[in-house]
Amino acid sequence: MLPSKNRLVSEREFRRVYRKGATFFSDYLLIKIAPNNSDYTRIGIVVSKKISKKAVVRNAIKRSIRELIRPMLAKIKRGYDCILIPKKSYKLAKVSEKKRSIDILLKRSKIY
Repeated sequence: MLPSKNRLVSEREFRRVYRKGATFFSDYLLIKIAPNNSDYTRIGIVVSKKISKKAVVRNAIKRSIRELIRPMLAKIKRGYDCILIPKKSYKLAKVSEKKRSIDILLKRSKIY
């Protein structure tokens, strides 16, 4: 679980990042990033029903992304809101590929 100060939760915050954020793609994920003018980075995860109709599967994907990103939080630059959105191929990827995909995205976006 991410610390509460590092969670993006309100609909208003998500909308702002969707509208004003820069988008970066990798094989398994895409990330939207917008500055937030605070001392910490907040992360939100959105899993579409296109990936799975079952909430249990979508929540499992969210948990796996949270656990992959949690150790990276200390290295991520502060002052950004990020939304991670997995693609359909994410379900079939190995854990090492998922982690590499997140690394690539964070480096491309220059916040890591």
